[in-house]
Amino acid sequence: RHDDELSDNIYGLSGRLDLESNWTRHSLTAGFGFDSARYARYSSEDYDDYWLSTEGQLDLTANTRLLLGAGYSREHEVRSSPYQLFSADQPTVFSQTDTHALLSHSEGDFAWRLGATYTFLDFDDNESREGLTLNNDDRDRTLLGLGGRLTYRGNGAIQPFIQFALDKRDYESRLDDYGYDRSSKGY
Repeated sequence: RHDDELSDNIYGLSGRLDLESNWTRHSLTAGFGFDSARYARYSSEDYDDYWLSTEGQLDLTANTRLLLGAGYSREHEVRSSPYQLFSADQPTVFSQTDTHALLSHSEGDFAWRLGATYTFLDFDDNESREGLTLNNDDRDRTLLGLGGRLTYRGNGAIQPFIQFALDKRDYESRLDDYGYDRSSKGY
């Protein structure tokens, strides 16, 4: 039932390690982190989340930079998530893979930048409290983004710009378990 309160003691451990270059030109960063929790009574709620990422910047010229990055995480959905199925016997685990790129240039009164992103989300199936498989594969998706911006920087107080963004959300299953097609394109 939704209104029955349950209590427990939770023991957790978190850590993070970040590395950053100190070069005068170009840069490189990397990071790793984790969160882990153990429940004294409700061990089905235990989780081990972790993530790692890296990003590098190439200074192609004094005015032109290329930024590239990638990351991976393995996480869980908290019980308060609207997407977490109430009947699931444990939190939903998912992985996320990200990459991004940004090319920027500035010269005189103008600056421009072009960027792209890619994200893939992969959700694990759960079991219900009754032992049935709860399908989460209909939530697996790829997100693509592309954008650009042109800025006039002639006045320090006001810097007008024009910007565009395109995105595509592509679910691996054409229809979800309820018959909805959630894939989309936007601009």
